[in-house]
Amino acid sequence: MELWDDYGIVSYNFGGHGNYIPVSYWVWKNTMNYTKPKLVVIDTYYIEEDSPYRENTQQIHLSTDAFPLSKTKMEMVNDLFGDENSDFHENRNEFLF
Repeated sequence: MELWDDYGIVSYNFGGHGNYIPVSYWVWKNTMNYTKPKLVVIDTYYIEEDSPYRENTQQIHLSTDAFPLSKTKMEMVNDLFGDENSDFHENRNEFLF
């Protein structure tokens, strides 16, 4: 509200606590189905990590469960959990609904 009160800028924080870059990217992609911001700021937390997500996928649920099923959400799940060697490959559909 400070950005709105002080500068008239509409803003919203779609960031998720402790998200790795791939999850932040997919949250951004899903968000673009609803809005077209002039500026997007991506947190580079854990940019050096090779894994697309933490072992605990609660963070991904917190960041993506609010988005309804869509083509973008299906692409996200396939990207993050499509690898057959992924620990969550068999349970990847839980992230769609």
